Amino acid sequence: MEAQQKRRTRRTPQQLVEALEVESTMLAQSIEELERKKVEMVSVYDTKISKIRNKIKTIEKKKKSLMEPPKARKPRKTKKEKIQAIMKQAQKVGMQPEEIAQRLGIEMKS
Repeated sequence: MEAQQKRRTRRTPQQLVEALEVESTMLAQSIEELERKKVEMVSVYDTKISKIRNKIKTIEKKKKSLMEPPKARKPRKTKKEKIQAIMKQAQKVGMQPEEIAQRLGIEMKS
């Protein structure tokens, strides 16, 4: 008798179908959850990719600026050249060398 009590009860076809439906709904829910996670991860990776592309653009700009020839510098003037430039400007205004010397407080020897 003990052997008869330990026997497994057989399920009806309706019970088997219900169990399969429950399992299929659980699998469908897991698919939906995975799809949602996939969309989230795609957006995360899209932002990462866009950041990296921006970095590439800045690197390309730096590379381009390094490959361009440097801008020509304005040549430095010596003290003598600076004084001559001041004298030319004063003469353009209409001042005579004696007048420039007088304004600077310098005595000119002839």
